[in-house]
Amino acid sequence: MKSHDAAVITMLREDPDMGVDYLRTAFDELDEEGGESAFFMALRHVVEAPGWNGNSC
Repeated sequence: MKSHDAAVITMLREDPDMGVDYLRTAFDELDEEGGESAFFMALRHVVEAPGWNGNSC
């Protein structure tokens, strides 16, 4: 069974457009409880997903 991190990274590799929405959502939730750590986790997932380049922004 894949860890959550590995599953998210795999999804980002398979659907690069998902990365934009994923980061936007995490950014929009920065002010919520746990939002800062969630944002940095999302950012790490995107950085660790080779092939994602953010050109769809």
